[in-house]
Order: sequence, then structure tokens, then C-alpha cells
Amino acid sequence: MPHILKLNFLILALVYFSITSSAFADENFDNWYESLNDTEKVSQIFITGLKGPKLTQQERNLFESWPLSGVIYFKRNFKTQKEFRYLNQSALSYLGENAFSFTDQEGGTVIRVGTQYDSPSALSVGKLANKKITGYLGEAYGSLLKDLRISTNLAPVVDIKDDDRKDFISNRSYGSDSELVSNLSLEFSRGLLKSGTLPTLKHFPGIGGIAQDTHKQTPLKISNLETLKKRDWLPYIRHAEAEIPFFVMSSHTHFILDGRDLGIVTYSKDAIDKLRSITSENQVVITDDLEMAGARIEGLTFAEAAYKSFMSGHDLLLIGWPGRKLKQSLLYFRDKVGHDKEFDQRLKISLERIYNLKQESKKLKNIKPLFTAPASLKLSSTMNSKITNYLVKKEYKHSYERFPAMESLKSTLVFSSDTVFKKPFYNKLKTYSLIRTPNEEIYRLCKNKNCLLHLTGSKTSKKVANLLNNYNDRTFIIVNSVDPNLISSMDMKKHKVFNVLTRSYELGQQMFNWIERQILSQKENKFKESKAQKVVSLPQQN
Repeated sequence: MPHILKLNFLILALVYFSITSSAFADENFDNWYESLNDTEKVSQIFITGLKGPKLTQQERNLFESWPLSGVIYFKRNFKTQKEFRYLNQSALSYLGENAFSFTDQEGGTVIRVGTQYDSPSALSVGKLANKKITGYLGEAYGSLLKDLRISTNLAPVVDIKDDDRKDFISNRSYGSDSELVSNLSLEFSRGLLKSGTLPTLKHFPGIGGIAQDTHKQTPLKISNLETLKKRDWLPYIRHAEAEIPFFVMSSHTHFILDGRDLGIVTYSKDAIDKLRSITSENQVVITDDLEMAGARIEGLTFAEAAYKSFMSGHDLLLIGWPGRKLKQSLLYFRDKVGHDKEFDQRLKISLERIYNLKQESKKLKNIKPLFTAPASLKLSSTMNSKITNYLVKKEYKHSYERFPAMESLKSTLVFSSDTVFKKPFYNKLKTYSLIRTPNEEIYRLCKNKNCLLHLTGSKTSKKVANLLNNYNDRTFIIVNSVDPNLISSMDMKKHKVFNVLTRSYELGQQMFNWIERQILSQKENKFKESKAQKVVSLPQQN
């Protein structure tokens, strides 16, 4: 009997030792690093996307062979929330529970879950300039992603706009005031973390005021260190001072700093060293999608360019499609292990940064989302409607004297390519598609009429700019859901502009209500004038 007890005790001790050893290993980077083979080490510095709403056999095979650090989800991966949960669960079952999962849930038009009407753009939030509401939005987005088991939001955008320039970032930025952007983005990040989701600051070193789209070309940024620290880099500095965990995403921008050409940031060690000097030596930096045109380098294969990016100091390499380019890069990197001393050193440093951030992500897993996914969408949609209503009223009061008299609904025509916006006007006044209606036809229709033009994106903005330039003897009401920089200062003075800077389910109804108020106000003014005239014309009594 004593022998049996001793044996049982020995078995229990061994089990306990194995459990505590594995737990200890999980808490110790060196043990974890040594447990990885070459394939697993290389896999940990890559992130990729998936082709659609279901995990393909090809993707399953890829993840079995190469356990990547995580996966990024695009709009193409979201069909229904139920299907997405299954997709994400399937991917994580191959990559491991600690794998990162990313998506872009910025708000406005750049969202992956929901629709562009479900959440306000960052620029409209910046106009509101309310830290508490911005924090609530972070909590709502974080809860939504947490409910779907997405660990990381590729937001907030911390690029600083330039009031005098049109830029690619448009209404995705909080604004042109670096203090405002720093404060609001930090509140948004705290809201995400409160709901158990990691934030990502983008796009270093700052692409505010840059017109070129990095998806299509490599833009040029010229600046000096003093300006950057006070302006573009202030949000990064404030986040670092707050001592909260976050990613940083760099941009495919050609960077000239203090007259010195640092090359494309994606491949620039000097640029990434500057980033870590204002954040932390342990800061995890992720590339933007390396398949973008802005990341191309003549004379290098895709795998060689990816290697150059990694050696510049980036820790995670993002490749949007799980295809040939990704596989070539994985094989290229694995061949470097044990044969390139500098690469081996860089690999260990990056894996330690990634490991440490995954430990932070593990802590966030214990946080329950504050809201369910439907409740999160409803909350952000309600906030969007309230923000647009606030901005409509603000814009009206700002330039009250410049708004036209409206005698009846028949005196107003609406031109918009947004069916949600036009819906409240149906059967009440005439509506037209802004994109499909030729400018000369708009000019003809708008003779002796009040015409409302609704800007929703780059196409409608270009069309309206062309209309205003070529037919300058007309005055329009312009509802701008995009970016104030799309309307010139001269046009702002001449036309009646509502810079609401976002799209919402309620915007059309709010504008319809405004038109009705204008008509009612006009009728009341006429009645008062008529009554005053009658009083004046009364005969005098002796």
C-alpha cells in the first residue's frame, strides 16, 4: 500500500511539474524561443489575409505548415457575424489561441463590420471634440471586435491634417490640431483597451496633407524633426507617455527628414529608429500591406523587399493575400536562419517584442466585452446620428444669412448618389443621381431652383468641383459628407455649405427637416411683413 501511495504521489508530482514547467515556459521568452523550430520562428513575423468568408483548404494547408503570427480580416471576409465567428475560430485553431487577429474598424467609411452609416468618421468626431464620446466610441468598437474574437483594431488614425491641402486621408483623421488629435486618439485607444482590444496607431511618420494614395504610388514627405515632434509625432509620444500597449503601423512614404533622404519608411532603419526613440525600444511596428504599389522597389523580388523591410526594424510584415508572394517570402526567410548572423539577431529581437505584446493581449482576453455586437453597432449608429445632427445645426448657425429662401418643397431639387440619404425626400420632392446626371443637365434643372448637392466620396467631389468651376452663375446648397478641403474657400463664401463630414442613416432626414423649417420660416416672415403693411395702411381716425 505505501508503495502504491508513493507511486501515485510521484505521478502527481510529475504531472504538476510538467504543468508548472509549461506554464513557466509560457511566461518566459527564452524558453519559448528555444522551443520553436526555424519554420515556427519565421512564421511569427508574418501576418496575412484570407480570400473570403470561409477558410479554404489551401489556407488550412498554409497554416498547418506555417503557423503565422496572426491574420488580418478585410471586408471580403465579413458576410454575417455568425459565419465570421466560425471563420475566425477556424483560423485561430491552426494559428493558436495567442495569435493576433486584426481588422480596420476606424469609423466612417473605413469599417469592416457593419456599414458606413453605423459609425461617425474621425473628422466629424474631431469637430465634436468631446473626449468622453470619443472614448465611448472606442469602447463600442472594441466590444464589437472583442465579441467577434478580434484582438486588434488597426485604429486610431493619428495623421494630422493640413487645413490648406486636400489629402488622401480625408475624413479618417480627427483634424489638423495636433493636441486635439493626440487627446482624442488616446481616449479612443483607452476605450478599445477597456473593451479588451489592442489599438494600432497609423500611419507613421504621418500622411496628413499628402494627396497621393499609397495603394497606388509612393508619396513624398518632407519635414524636420522639430516640427514632427510638435505636430505629426505628438500622438505617438502621448500614447507612449500613457504607458499603454499598442501597435504602430508605418506607411509606404518616401521620407526626407532635415534635408536627409531616408528612403521609403517601409525599408528605412533610420525612420524606424526615430519611431522607437519617441515611443519605446520595445515598440512593435507592423508594415502596411507590402503588396501595395507604394511599397515596390525596382530591382528586388518581393521576398527580397520583405527581407529589407524586416531588417529595417519592422517586427511584423503584412501581406494581404495568402498566395505565392507570401510563400516565397516565408521560404526566403527560413533559408536565412542559421546562415545570416545579423538576421538571426534581428529575428530574436522582434520575436521578443511580439511575445511581450502577445502577453499583453492575453491579459485583455479576460476582459468581457461591454456590449454585444448588435448593441455596439446600435450605439455607434446612434452616436453617428447625434453627431450629424449637431454638425447640421452648427453649420446652419455658422452661415445663417447665406441660406436661400425656400417658398415650397417644389423649389428644391436633391442630387445625391446615396440612396439612404435620398430616401426621406422620395415622393416629397424631386431627387436625382449626382453621378449619373450630366453637369450641363444639373445646370439647366437648377435655374430658379434651390439645388442640394450631396458629396459622398472622391467621384462626387470631382464632379461637383467641375460643376462649380464651369457653371459659376449658379448657387448651390452643398452637403459635404467627406472633407472640408474639397470645397475651396471661394466656394465656401458663395455657396451654402454643410460640412457634416460623415454619412449616417439620419442625415437625409435631418436635411429634409431643415428644408421644411426654412419653408415655414419663410412663410412666417411673409405673414409678418403682410400684417405690418396692413397696420401701416390703416386710415387715421379723427
